[in-house]
Amino acid sequence: MARPRYRLPEKLPTNGRDTSRSVGVPVLDGYVRVSYVGHRAGPRFISPQLQEAQIRAYAAAHGYELGRVFFEINRSGRDEQRVELQAALARIERGESDGIIVARLDRLARTVTGALRTLSAIEAAGASVISIEDGLNSKTPFGKALSTILLALAELEVARTAESSRIARRRMVVRGVHPSASPPTGYRRRPGVGLQPDPEQAPLIVEAFQRRAAGATYSETASFLRQTTLTNARGGANWTGKGVYKMLQNPVYLGEAFAATTRNPDAHPALVRRGLWLAALAASSSARANAHGTTLLAGLIRCGGCCHVLGKTHGFSQEGRTPGRLIYRCRRQYRAGACAHPASAAAATLEAAVVEAFLQQLEAQRPRGDLEPTLSAAEQRLKQAEGRARSHPGWRSAYTDSDAGEVANARAAVLSLWRQLQLTTLPSARELRRRWPQLPLGQQRRLLATALESVILFPGSEPPEQRLQLLFAGARRDWYPKPGLRQPLRPFEPALATAPTQTEPPARPRPRPAPLTQPPLRALPESR
Repeated sequence: MARPRYRLPEKLPTNGRDTSRSVGVPVLDGYVRVSYVGHRAGPRFISPQLQEAQIRAYAAAHGYELGRVFFEINRSGRDEQRVELQAALARIERGESDGIIVARLDRLARTVTGALRTLSAIEAAGASVISIEDGLNSKTPFGKALSTILLALAELEVARTAESSRIARRRMVVRGVHPSASPPTGYRRRPGVGLQPDPEQAPLIVEAFQRRAAGATYSETASFLRQTTLTNARGGANWTGKGVYKMLQNPVYLGEAFAATTRNPDAHPALVRRGLWLAALAASSSARANAHGTTLLAGLIRCGGCCHVLGKTHGFSQEGRTPGRLIYRCRRQYRAGACAHPASAAAATLEAAVVEAFLQQLEAQRPRGDLEPTLSAAEQRLKQAEGRARSHPGWRSAYTDSDAGEVANARAAVLSLWRQLQLTTLPSARELRRRWPQLPLGQQRRLLATALESVILFPGSEPPEQRLQLLFAGARRDWYPKPGLRQPLRPFEPALATAPTQTEPPARPRPRPAPLTQPPLRALPESR
């Protein structure tokens, strides 16, 4: 027989508690939590329904009035700031509920300390927690003691499961198995063989790396992938710049399998070589040629007084009304201070001087002989250095690492040789001189960005052709000031761009590429 339901008179003092519910029949809320759905999503995912059915059946069998049922899906029990749990606790604080019913106590929390804080808050409000499968009520002394024991066992189970998972992933990596539920984009998983290149997707991944290394932005690369039939690991085809950024930094395309600090550099066939992989990470969109560039040298020309990229501005007519000629100019003020010797030049004369110097020096800077064996040896040394360091460079830029050491030097050497190798792909200077006036601005920028690391403009009043220094591909680029960082300003020195030397000779003696020639450095004028 159902218990009689009573209402509190409206004018009686309530001390902040809810007066709209029945008296004599406890009102309890249900709480359902699932830590991880994953591959169970779909019709076979019935855990929330089972927990809710248990809660409703228990409340009906014991004469409780069930208030609300709160659902937390894909939320860890270690998280104490769960939204739905906080909402259930708020109802208890307002007097709208007398407690919480859970299917098991570990649904409420997975840590002893967090669960005890939650239980203490519920007990202080005069409410209780009922665990159906554990058969306990936190209001009773036995239930309170048993709940602490069960929570400790739940926390132990989580720790053991996590440790077993870590051990299993490490063993998979050592065996050469990529530890993921689905194969990365560009690969397919074959039983007993592991990851193998997908004949349809792998060429598109390689082209994405090549486009990025040639200067395309992440958004442009994503736009290219959206026009193809390439799908990501989850089956989606809506590529974004952020998604491309994460994909290109994944060392799985070097043939590596990794889990935490464990890595296997030869787990499966590589899609790209280390030189191309580093070049894609090192490509700076501001310093590279892209289709949206409005000036020829944007991001490529740097100030000789502070090494920062020159900005662009317009002069004005004598009346100050209409914009005049375009000027490349040092911004002077930076987070680290002011440039003591800012450089500037008119855009038209500066661009013409840079193009002429580029065409004159191109053949002299083009590598002589075969760089392929030297590059392969440098890539092998980098692979060994990373193995000794027991770290993989994935999910962060391997180029912008500022730490000095064996790995950083090996990466710089590989990148320098790769950039030099790209010089051999350019047309001859004679052919470029003939075709240059007919080329669109975007293609001119890409050619300069392929051949040059940067152009240094020194301060002074002389013509721009007398104040230029071209740094061709292969010069070191890690000395560039990083945007947004408070780095000390310093004038350009030839030693900054000196290509790293090889610590070990190549396996077979080959003609070395022509050294990077530097014109004599002008003395910077003293500040007034």
